Amino acid sequence: MIRKLIGIIGSLILIVPISARAQDEPKWGFNIGAGFGVPVASTSNFVHTGGNFVVGGGYRFGETIMVNGEFMWQGLPVNANNVFQIGAFNAGSNLYATTGNLMIRTPRYKKFGGYAIGGGGWYRRTDTLSRTVIVPGTVCIPAWGWWVPICDGGLVPAEQVLAERTDNVFGANVGGGVIYRLTESGMNVYAEARFHYAPTKNVYTRVIPVTFGVRW
Repeated sequence: MIRKLIGIIGSLILIVPISARAQDEPKWGFNIGAGFGVPVASTSNFVHTGGNFVVGGGYRFGETIMVNGEFMWQGLPVNANNVFQIGAFNAGSNLYATTGNLMIRTPRYKKFGGYAIGGGGWYRRTDTLSRTVIVPGTVCIPAWGWWVPICDGGLVPAEQVLAERTDNVFGANVGGGVIYRLTESGMNVYAEARFHYAPTKNVYTRVIPVTFGVRW
C-alpha cells in the first residue's frame, strides 16, 4: 500500500509541472522575420540572391505541434548579363506566397530548440522587362521634374515595357530552423532555411530563403 502511495505521489510530482506548462502555453503564436533568398537549379540562371520578408501566425496544439499561415515576399533580382543580352535596361521579378504550414518543434520551455516546417499554398511571380526611350515631340518643361530625374536633349524620357507577366500557381515548401528562447513567456528568436517550389511557366521558381526573426 505504501509503495502504491509513493508511486501515485511520484506520478503527480511529474504530471503537475507538465500540466502547468500546458496550461501556460499560449494557444496562438506569431512570427515576423527577414533575410535573403538564394535561387537554386534553373532559377539561378536568370536571377540572383535577393531580400525576403515573412509574417505569419497560427494555432498551437500542445507544446510541439503548430499550424500557421504565412505571407512571404522574396525579391528576385534579374542577372544583369541577361538584361544586357536582351537589350533592355531595367528588369524586375518578385515572388509572393501565402501558405499554410505544419510545424513540429521541441518543447517551448527549452532554452535551445529546433523545428521542422512544411506546407503549401498560393505563389505569385511577377516579371517586368523595360527600357528607357525618348518620347518624340514631348518637350521637357519644369512640370515634368516631379516624374523624371533629367531630360535628354530637351525631351522627356519614358519607360517602354518590353515584356510583363504574372504567374499564379500552387506551390510547396519544406525546411527547418533553430530557436533560442528569450523570455519565460515563450518569446524566442529563430533562424530558418526553407526550400520553396512554384511550377511557374517556362522556368520553375525554386529558391531557399534564409530568414532571421522573432516568434512569440
